[in-house]
Amino acid sequence: MPSMSLYLTCLPPELAFRLTHICMGDVADLLDGLIRFQAAKEALNSWLSSHEGSGDKRDGVPQSKAKDKGFVSQGELKRLENREPPVFTLHGISVTSPVSKRVDITILKNCLCFLTPNTQTIESMFPLDVLRRAFLIPTRGKTKAHWTIVMMTSDTPDRAELSSTSAIANLQVIFEADASSTVSIATTTYYTDLCSTFRTVSKGRITLPFLRKFLSHLEGIQMLEPSVDVFGSACVSSGTSVGLVDIPGVQTSREGTAGDLWFMKEGILWSGNKLYEFWAVENLVGESEGEGARILNSDNSTGSLILTRKSSGELAEDEDTKTETKFDLIDPQEQESINK
Repeated sequence: MPSMSLYLTCLPPELAFRLTHICMGDVADLLDGLIRFQAAKEALNSWLSSHEGSGDKRDGVPQSKAKDKGFVSQGELKRLENREPPVFTLHGISVTSPVSKRVDITILKNCLCFLTPNTQTIESMFPLDVLRRAFLIPTRGKTKAHWTIVMMTSDTPDRAELSSTSAIANLQVIFEADASSTVSIATTTYYTDLCSTFRTVSKGRITLPFLRKFLSHLEGIQMLEPSVDVFGSACVSSGTSVGLVDIPGVQTSREGTAGDLWFMKEGILWSGNKLYEFWAVENLVGESEGEGARILNSDNSTGSLILTRKSSGELAEDEDTKTETKFDLIDPQEQESINK
């Protein structure tokens, strides 16, 4: 196996002389050990690549036990496995989509990978550049404060295709975490192949900083978070505030499905029955005049909100290029805040 002394013979005499005088004693032993370790690693990787079914990890991603869910081809999966270094891992997170189980979520340089914690088998994997936006929102219907993370490939998913794991154009990544951790959560930050930091979020710790750190590694993806600086609900609803004074959203119904609308300066997010859709401000028709979002008072007890977007990104304002979506059962107390 090659050692430091062998590499010195390949260097220019002046450089070899300087390196010899710098690397003496323990320093020389350390450098020699690193050289031998790297050579051993390369030899092991070469052996693993020629043996199917090994299931071992290389560069933070497991080998041939990967289960391709249709997001990438087998050929593309192998390319990503062999070339992509890991960046950050959120361990032991309960995921709703694209798989429904507890997994390790690893961000690689150009893709997102979902791994079974014990076996490190790939459950799902797809390129990062298919993701368009990511949202961090409070979770409704929980007895304790809770967060939901949503990543979307499309603002307007085809709901008929969302059940198909091969429909990457309609992919939605959804996972949740308690605002105050009820169990230990671990993270790993990778710096190089040989250097990483493993941290544990102890029980009772606030999870928000760790969720935001995860999202910060999703380069090129717009990160959005509803804020009470933009909208504050006039109604108090338990289990959704995550320690906030107000809720930046309203409860509503869409075609008989109960859900919520979350307000941000960039647009409005709908969440209902684990399906999400986003209305960006620039895609609402006549947003300067308020035509893209208008309130209807159907009776004395509730009202409706109609959002109208430009279809297919068209700039024309005629009826053929507009798509209206109606949200019902909105508490009348919310009307003033929505109009603002």
